[in-house]
Amino acid sequence: MTLTGPGTDPHGREVEALVDYYRMAAGEHPDWEEYRSVMVSDRRVLIAMAVDHVYGANIR
Repeated sequence: MTLTGPGTDPHGREVEALVDYYRMAAGEHPDWEEYRSVMVSDRRVLIAMAVDHVYGANIR
């Protein structure tokens, strides 16, 4: 597991990671400057987890 953030610079690497995640999940934001500012003021972090194995039933 990797934690990124919280960032203090709206254009720093921590906030860039949150921007990249948002773009992958939802596309473009209508106001990136506002988004970046909120990510810093809310002290948001990004958690990345590697999955080694998934359990479940094989239903066909």
